[in-house]
Amino acid sequence: MAPNSDYPYDIFPDFNNLPELPEELLADGRNFYERLKQRATPEDMAVFDSRRELLYVMSMSEFISRTLTQYPKECAALISQGALDDPFFSLDPTDVVNETIVTGIQDPELKKRLRVLRRTRMVVIAWRDLTGQADIEEVFVSLSNLAECIVDRTVHVVRESLKPAFGDAFDKEGKQMPLLILGMGKLGGGELNFSSDIDLIAFYPYDDDTQGGSRSISHQEYFTKVMQRLSNLLSEVTADSFCYRIDLRLRPFGDAGPLVSSFDALTVYYETQGRTWERYALVKAKIIGDYHNWGTYGDELIELLRPFVYRRYLDYGAIESLRKLKHMIESEVRRRNLGDNFKLGSGGIREVEFIAQVFELMRGGRIPELAERSLRKTLRNIAKLQLLPESVCQDLDHCYIYLRRVENTLQMLADKQTQTLPENEKDQKRLAIGLNKSSYQELLDELDKVRARVHKQFVSVMRDSDDEQEENDAADVELWETVLTAEELEPVLEQLLKNNNPQAQESASSPEQGNCNTSNSDSSHTSHGYHGVEPNAPVKSATSTPYRAGGSSSSSSKSNESEAYALAQAIIKLHSALDRMPVGPIGRDTLLRLMPKIIRAVVKYKDAAGLFKKVALLIEKVSLRTTYLQLLADNDGTRQKLLALLDGNNFAGSLISEYPILLDELIAPRYFKEPPHTEEYMAWLNERLMRIEPDDLEEQMEELRLFKKVMVLRIAMSDQSQSLPLMKISDSLTWLAEAIIREISVLAWRQTVEKYGSLENRDEQDPGYAIIAYGKLGGIELGYKSDLDMVFIREVTDKSTTGSNSIPAVMFYQRFVQRFMHLCTTRMNGGTIYELDMRLRPDGDSGLLISDLESYDLYQKNRAWTWEHQALVRARAVAGSPRVIEHFNRVRDEVLRTPRDEVKLSDDVYAMRMKMRNYLDRSSDKLFDLKQGKGGMVDIEFIAQYLTLREAPKHPDMVLWSDNVRIFDECARLGILSEDDTEKLKHAYLNIRECYHRVSLADLPRIVDIEETPDGCQWVSKIFDDIFKDAAERFVPPQYGKANSLPQGTV
Repeated sequence: MAPNSDYPYDIFPDFNNLPELPEELLADGRNFYERLKQRATPEDMAVFDSRRELLYVMSMSEFISRTLTQYPKECAALISQGALDDPFFSLDPTDVVNETIVTGIQDPELKKRLRVLRRTRMVVIAWRDLTGQADIEEVFVSLSNLAECIVDRTVHVVRESLKPAFGDAFDKEGKQMPLLILGMGKLGGGELNFSSDIDLIAFYPYDDDTQGGSRSISHQEYFTKVMQRLSNLLSEVTADSFCYRIDLRLRPFGDAGPLVSSFDALTVYYETQGRTWERYALVKAKIIGDYHNWGTYGDELIELLRPFVYRRYLDYGAIESLRKLKHMIESEVRRRNLGDNFKLGSGGIREVEFIAQVFELMRGGRIPELAERSLRKTLRNIAKLQLLPESVCQDLDHCYIYLRRVENTLQMLADKQTQTLPENEKDQKRLAIGLNKSSYQELLDELDKVRARVHKQFVSVMRDSDDEQEENDAADVELWETVLTAEELEPVLEQLLKNNNPQAQESASSPEQGNCNTSNSDSSHTSHGYHGVEPNAPVKSATSTPYRAGGSSSSSSKSNESEAYALAQAIIKLHSALDRMPVGPIGRDTLLRLMPKIIRAVVKYKDAAGLFKKVALLIEKVSLRTTYLQLLADNDGTRQKLLALLDGNNFAGSLISEYPILLDELIAPRYFKEPPHTEEYMAWLNERLMRIEPDDLEEQMEELRLFKKVMVLRIAMSDQSQSLPLMKISDSLTWLAEAIIREISVLAWRQTVEKYGSLENRDEQDPGYAIIAYGKLGGIELGYKSDLDMVFIREVTDKSTTGSNSIPAVMFYQRFVQRFMHLCTTRMNGGTIYELDMRLRPDGDSGLLISDLESYDLYQKNRAWTWEHQALVRARAVAGSPRVIEHFNRVRDEVLRTPRDEVKLSDDVYAMRMKMRNYLDRSSDKLFDLKQGKGGMVDIEFIAQYLTLREAPKHPDMVLWSDNVRIFDECARLGILSEDDTEKLKHAYLNIRECYHRVSLADLPRIVDIEETPDGCQWVSKIFDDIFKDAAERFVPPQYGKANSLPQGTV
């Protein structure tokens, strides 16, 4: 039945003149008719035969035929009641639903009643529609009311069934508490389609415990059980099919959220987490049943939702939001090849809905007429308010009716939820006949025109002035906004990878990190006041590597395919993680802008999937801090620098991922061209600490940690930009550590004095102690991850501190060192500053934390092992009183210049080296240990230390240096080593340091493939063997075990 005489499309059959059906359709109808005769009683069959259109509807609808044959008695009863001829019969099914769905029956019987009720009542609706007796509104209202009544009544029955076990939920006034269920989508709008599923969201006023049952549970648990049972009763497929498919995924937090939410939880969620598409969905929301029976709770729920759905201002952002949502749908249509889908495709039902909802969301908060659930009423109100021309709104309404009639007719054929035109020829004929067309092609032609008219108006309302941006937005949807599987996303990413991999030349930047087999180094040591080995060619750097794959096109294609799948998995993993996090609306909108930009950028890099995983760690970390997301989304330069850093410098990338505050450094990065000296670092640090209250210890500790990370990041960025060579990077890291040590020592001194009083004639400038750096800190070769080897020494005094809490000086200095360690190693939000290793102090772990100068002197001269004197070669003072430092230097010089038994010295050094190789060397026939391997770093250090201890008594200047390179230079000057051997040792040393450096930045272990052994290690091994030839002949390998394991501090 046409809506009115002016309706322009002839799509409603004439009940009095139904079209003749082709024989192939009639044959199907006759087959079903014969089955019906076998199942129905003569009396019921007489009722069926009284309908002249019986064969027509049985030929047109498999659903009607199967329902008639399965439930002939129930269907005949409905026909006898005049259901097929009464336009009002199906509009209010409340009484029959309440009479049929009753309490006190078992689930199998209840499920059967629900399914029979729904199917038989749907037969009446389909029969009247297919024969042209019902207009579109009758169909909409009948379908919607039937579903609403069934849901409402089933909830009542479920609550009654739970009473014996759990009682019921009551409010504070002792009245039954309502479970308010929102019918969403077309159910809420009163325009349900024939085979639609039902979208529901459930809320309850507040939490408490149930009363009146054998045990009490919370309202949350109780109403969750109600919804679970409701879903099972209606959705489970039984021998009688299903009743309704229930979809609860529109609830807060989706599948990850609770099935029911309290009003308070609702408020918090929609205020902090609500997304644009949820506003779109809630426009049509309707409380199931007569909520006025529940007092004011229903009105309260509506008022809670209203501010989220409708803005008091003109919300022009609604256009952009719906445009993005439309892009998501278009992407889904393309991906699933849904061009024939008249709901989601171009010019489909969804575009009509979007047009109406633009005005609802944009103006509904100010114009009550636009806060309307029904789409058709909304179109009329839009015209009445002159927001669109009346002719446009009327045309859209006509097209909407057309599309909805196509939808219902198609679904009535077999009760299947589909909006895609059929491929089956019989169903094509049924659909054409149902729409009053002489052929399927005629239907297609007219449908195309209808969809074209809709799309034209959609483009007019939703158009974007920037066509290029519109195109980019649509493409970005597939990269992030749609919910795809890895298999579905893979081809999209594969094409992006191909577009960014045009078989171009190999990148000018670095190969894979960790490749250490190089005979060259660009590292100089000029900041020490001398020149190191100059390279013949630049070292391969670990800077960012845009994606440039070589090889054949087939191998490239396979590489792209596997890379695309790995990248797809990483994207989906991040998407899933963020969905479970309480990211607010602004954050999610920012992610929608940011993530496609990141994905398009990472595909330009060689390891796109690996790089994206690094980015994902950072995004997860900052997802709740919208400012950082907005920085990355809006600042192209910062985003590009971040990706380059994450790709080329794993250490710095991990630093930023762990401490996102460092992102600020990427806005205007500062690169060092020379290593800042300790005094410069201290000036910067003091400037930052001056902003903090002197008594705010926690903030001072956090600032120290942040300062270190900021400076290390600047050094790493300078490293990546190649503004600092390798050796100067070590200088920079070493001077930074010295500055922080000095500042921490001052803070520790102040705090110790504040608690215990001061020592006579001692202050911050002359505190009476010295901090001695050993190992890499002492040797000025600190790395990004190095710990600090330190020893504390003090002057000899038997005095006590002044003040009310006086303690002896010995204890005072012990407390000072403990405070120093606390400030340095306590783990806070910013982590630790440095890990400290103090095992090289006299007597190791069993010795005092700080030794007096006399004890230190006696220990070094009388009790220290040879390996401790080796460690002393690299020792130097980095902080403390000038007098104590001077005394330490004198002790060091005296110890190192002490004449030694050269045979015993050689044997001791060689034996220690062999023991270290036995316990620590992880080399094999395929791997080389850069530190402990034969010809590795420790061999070089042992050569330098041995020669210093052997030659210092004869050549006092040998003790001037603590670093390896200058020790070797001194050996060459004095003729201890040949110029050739000196250059070979320095060359190998710098190459190993370069390799150390690269694997550290790449977060790789200091073990490389044997083929990547740094150049020169073979010469180190030969020189070591030559120097210790006699010791090797005398050496008798011991039985290694616990009794003679490595001493502390040698690892």
